[in-house]
Amino acid sequence: MPFVDKHYSTRADRKHRALSGLSMGGRHTQQVGFNCLDLFSSFAVLSAGDAEAEKSNAAFFTAKDTAKKIDYLLIGIGDNEEQPLGNATSGPRGSVAERSRALSASLKKHDIPHEFYKGGGGAHDWGTWRHLLHEKVLPSLWK
Repeated sequence: MPFVDKHYSTRADRKHRALSGLSMGGRHTQQVGFNCLDLFSSFAVLSAGDAEAEKSNAAFFTAKDTAKKIDYLLIGIGDNEEQPLGNATSGPRGSVAERSRALSASLKKHDIPHEFYKGGGGAHDWGTWRHLLHEKVLPSLWK
């Protein structure tokens, strides 16, 4: 971030920083971003989630002021992301949709404001991610 702030026209404060990722990058957004609320206030977790988010990000979920620090949080998936990941049976990994819904449920349980969105007609692919970025993420940041 220091490099970006030095070489580009940015507003170097958490209110003007967002973190987003798709698929594994969505998990990185959770693991990094949710632990860096002093650096980021907006997040987009695209085609990702966590069935055990309250364990994975315990500090995020148990801090008293988390909800106040979130300006925008999107959990977004494609219409066809119900298929299990990996092998033919869902097993403990489950589908992207199952894990995304579990993350959304944990956020709701802890009254952390967020939007859950399913759309775009695609699956775990670039068409879905383009749709999520264009229709949900970009119009919702820094209103």
